[in-house]
Amino acid sequence: DSCPNQGGTGCTMGAVTRPLVITTGSTSVRIPLTVLTRPLLPSIAAGGVVNGANFQPGAVAPGSMIAVFGTELSRATEVAPAALPAGLEPFQEVTFQNSLKGLVAPRFFYATPAQLGFQIPWEMPLGPNALRVSYDSAWGGGQSQWEPFQVAAVAPYIFVWGDNRGAVQNSDTTLNQPLNPAAAGSLITVYLTGQGLVDPPIPNGAPSPAVPLSQVQSLATATIDGQPADVQFAGLTPGYVGLCQVNLTVPPKTAPGEHRLVLNIGVVASNAVAISTR
Repeated sequence: DSCPNQGGTGCTMGAVTRPLVITTGSTSVRIPLTVLTRPLLPSIAAGGVVNGANFQPGAVAPGSMIAVFGTELSRATEVAPAALPAGLEPFQEVTFQNSLKGLVAPRFFYATPAQLGFQIPWEMPLGPNALRVSYDSAWGGGQSQWEPFQVAAVAPYIFVWGDNRGAVQNSDTTLNQPLNPAAAGSLITVYLTGQGLVDPPIPNGAPSPAVPLSQVQSLATATIDGQPADVQFAGLTPGYVGLCQVNLTVPPKTAPGEHRLVLNIGVVASNAVAISTR
């Protein structure tokens, strides 16, 4: 049988006795039946290690936010408070196959049985890697299989919502959307992850400070419908973990309507997202 408790008091090997009732005509016989219980083991879906911005397959970068999909990845649902740096005290541990000794996921943003969200350590070596999810003995022990993924120096992904709309703020910090477009020539802020190394560096799991700002080391550029847009700043968002922002100016001659925005960190292009202008 499976472990009956998935919600917060642990689950270890044991036994549960239930009555088995056999009825023949008007005669019933009750037989005590002992069933062994076992903890359900975590399992990562094939290709289930993805970036945390749009959940599409591809490489992830050191210091970025990633997601892992599967089953029994957490014994309970835990979401960090409104401020992402608050983090979690998870019931599980994520370890990496090709990494420095003892390197683990430094900060969980959320944990559910079907999905985990956390930061990849800054020191993660580039190239092929793998991770697994493990429980300590207090939570029944057990671990998932190793699930492969690729680490690249930069792997920018813009956060999305709705129908592939970018997580973009207008100059007044309101959400960019068709009913609230940005003015041509105005400054907008685009949120992403996977920007790669930053200067000054930030410790694993630590929120980025406001002073000094931690800036992306590689050159950041942007285009709107293929036309260059001036980048004013590219760096980590103060007060958050693994979250990057690019502040850019919408070209003054941009026509009203829907447009295609792409960011480049170095020579690596992000996913294309929709933005609105007026």
